[in-house]
Amino acid sequence: MNPLICFIVCHAGPAAHFATFAEQLNQAGYETRIYASGPALQKLGNHAYPFTLDAAATDQLISSCKGATAIITDVGDLFAITLHEKLEKKNPELLRLAYYDNPEPYVPGGYSETASKVMQLAHRTLFANANLADQPLKQKGIGYYPTEEAETLRTLRKSQQNTTRAQFLSSLDRLDQNQQLLVYIGGNNTEYYEKALPAFLSFLASHFDLSHKIIVIQQHPGAKTQDLDGQQIRAWIEEHGANPKAPTIVFSPLTTLDAQIMADGILYSQTSMAPAILLAGIPLLQVAHATYEDILIRNSLCSSVTTATAFAQALPSLKPTTSPQLLSDLGIREDWFERLQEALEVK
Repeated sequence: MNPLICFIVCHAGPAAHFATFAEQLNQAGYETRIYASGPALQKLGNHAYPFTLDAAATDQLISSCKGATAIITDVGDLFAITLHEKLEKKNPELLRLAYYDNPEPYVPGGYSETASKVMQLAHRTLFANANLADQPLKQKGIGYYPTEEAETLRTLRKSQQNTTRAQFLSSLDRLDQNQQLLVYIGGNNTEYYEKALPAFLSFLASHFDLSHKIIVIQQHPGAKTQDLDGQQIRAWIEEHGANPKAPTIVFSPLTTLDAQIMADGILYSQTSMAPAILLAGIPLLQVAHATYEDILIRNSLCSSVTTATAFAQALPSLKPTTSPQLLSDLGIREDWFERLQEALEVK
């Protein structure tokens, strides 16, 4: 009987990783199931079994995964804490793994605090960035990063950027006058809502002439329900939208992929997508109340602006950058699948 590996995921980032892991494990003769909720389910669609984030879901998942060799969860949602706690009581022999997909050792806004609790409950933590694993008995560096997605995006931009741009401008009833299309990748945590986004909006309301810019708001999938950022942005549009120097701000009707295909540049405060965006050859600019020392900033591959003046000065000179050191700092390993198998303790 083939070993059964169950993946349980709430966030879109690790969901993409789990899809690759499951595909490779299936080809190697294992049985896999992915259970997904929220943004992860939106990402995976029919490739995952849906579940809801309620009290009954943990018991249902435990029942559904009966007979599994191992269960792997992501670490960014409080649901994973409850699940690991119940599994520890109901099935202590089952190998429980936590998967940390973010390339950064610390992520603001509460993510790292939740991740720490999940990792403490799991038997072992698997790090996508192999450089982050420093406790051999408790941690395992897998060394996986979706570079293939970045290459696909790079290829699509070459063939589809102009078409996607034209269709988008047409949907706005705008002529193409070489406007700079800037996609703002939104977040979904308290620091983003209370600090990073208000700072960004204040930069857009400055006295600088940004009228030739179109800011496309790509909301985080997990932020759309409460729409806390949408409320702030609509209030900004109502107050400042008529200013002749103001940029045009629109909410994106596009998928994240199509928005990246179209973009002349990407603006962000903190996102695990940043390295992949850069590897795809898209110009990036970190825009926030304070500099977040992520892997791109540490490698001088992206500028960080924290004032309206710096923001206005940076936009005309946005250009793609890259460095071989980035791949090393992402902790990528060619033998990532073998390392995954070792972590699962299945051969």
